[in-house]
Amino acid sequence: MSTVLENKPRVLIVDPVASADYLITELHKFAIETFILFTLDLTKISSNFCFKSKLVNEKNIFICEKTAIDITKFTQLNIDYVICGYEDSVAIADYLMQQITNYSNDLNTSEYRNNKYLMHQVLKDNQINYLKQEIINLKNIKNSHFNYPCFIKPLDGSASVGTAILNSQAELVDYVKRDFYSPVGRNYSEFIISEYIKGVEYAVGTFSKDGEHYVSSVQKYVTKIHHGAPVILSFELENNKEIIAKVTEYAKIVLTKLGVRNGFAHTEIFLTAENNPVLIEVNPRISGASGALNTLASYSGLDTQIEIFAQKIFNKELAKKEKSFSKAICLYNFSNKPLPDLNLLKLKYPSINIVDQKKPVGYTRTTTSNLYKSDVVTFIILKHKNIKQLEQDYKDILQLDLSGNYF
Repeated sequence: MSTVLENKPRVLIVDPVASADYLITELHKFAIETFILFTLDLTKISSNFCFKSKLVNEKNIFICEKTAIDITKFTQLNIDYVICGYEDSVAIADYLMQQITNYSNDLNTSEYRNNKYLMHQVLKDNQINYLKQEIINLKNIKNSHFNYPCFIKPLDGSASVGTAILNSQAELVDYVKRDFYSPVGRNYSEFIISEYIKGVEYAVGTFSKDGEHYVSSVQKYVTKIHHGAPVILSFELENNKEIIAKVTEYAKIVLTKLGVRNGFAHTEIFLTAENNPVLIEVNPRISGASGALNTLASYSGLDTQIEIFAQKIFNKELAKKEKSFSKAICLYNFSNKPLPDLNLLKLKYPSINIVDQKKPVGYTRTTTSNLYKSDVVTFIILKHKNIKQLEQDYKDILQLDLSGNYF
């Protein structure tokens, strides 16, 4: 391993998929040299998640199968830290972290942080709030699982692909016959059916060092049911101190029980009508949405996950920030009309700070049914000193997306 005081810090990212370009850009700001290991098939990664950054030297990018990794090669690179860039890659990231750095997680717990069923079984065994769940596939559908309505999603899913609310046995049978593919092209064949819980959904962004969990932000999702599936319309910072305390306390307990000692996590939690936090899932990586959640944290004067990492691992100094009101909007082009250049919305709405268009001009979806995070056509981040202006722009832009008449 390199000596941080003598050499430029070095980080290895295993399969950068979630907010990949944002992650690399932020590491670059702290003068951290980035190396990348791809074990995924690059040709199958969804366009919304493709790594495009030019900040990584080509000689620092390695491609190989998980079973053919040469540990000696990575040991010789003097890597200081290993970052998991995608849920499916947590086991190999944990292994590499243990082999070549001073930081590690218990390899026996790696599966808890990818298998959505096991993580809830761990909570159940430890008498912590959890979702009642059952694993199903096309061959083991029973006449009854839970009372309807109920939730269903892929066993080891990501990016909300396949997430749905089922209202009958007929809908369940129809669901498991369909094909669902992950953002990296993997076909899902097993699913989790779980009890239906009403509540507000929160995301907690953290970085952990040696078992200490540092919280960047707690953000609230605004959702809409579209063709039987919850769709995230926007997210914003939670400001209620009691809610923040309750959600973060629960999140830290969950992370500890799931074996998270070192690394990033994006933890999604329901806060029920009875004010009880219940885990949805833990994702062992930085928060997604192309970095939008971390950007909102920064706009609100909070330290991002990357900033906490840089400070705790490499003793980097963090700049003071100016606080502003902010929100992020996920645009789906619900009408599915040919997509225009949404950067032009900046001319009309003063709160728009960032337009991150993920789909090209003229784009239309091949299906108009369920929408997932991979179907987001544009992330828009609003930032303004005047909360009334921001809220008005927010409402207007959401309505434009629902109608499809952007201009």
